[in-house]
Amino acid sequence: MRKVEIMVYDFCELNKEAQDRAVADYPGINKSEYESLIPLIYADALAIGLEITSHAIGYSQNQLLGYFVGTLKDTLERIRSMSSDKRGSSELKTLADMYLSGGISDDNFLFYILYEYTKSLYKSFIHSFSTEGIVETIIANEMEFYPDGKTYK
Repeated sequence: MRKVEIMVYDFCELNKEAQDRAVADYPGINKSEYESLIPLIYADALAIGLEITSHAIGYSQNQLLGYFVGTLKDTLERIRSMSSDKRGSSELKTLADMYLSGGISDDNFLFYILYEYTKSLYKSFIHSFSTEGIVETIIANEMEFYPDGKTYK
């Protein structure tokens, strides 16, 4: 019988080169987390009376398409009554105020609301696939590595 000892390290214990290798091995580690956010954004939009019909979010294209399911008045009332801790509420409330003061036309109001939801999804997309987002997930999952940054399995 022989005894084999293996040294494994937490991400923070690795040197910079090994950390870079560890991050490079997990470019899509947050893909499912990002994808699980999409229905939540759709539900948030529907709660104010906006149906998102499609989305294209990525490095080269960012667009949401949608329409108001009720009246514009209903949507404005829902936006104005949103809780301040709701995602994007302050931006949407600002848009509603601008619309009510005549600063935004009917056509542009839909465009700007869709743009706010697009920004929210894009920020999540960028963070999920960024080095920072990958590192956060590696640390949160307490992953272990060999000294060279390869994953210990």
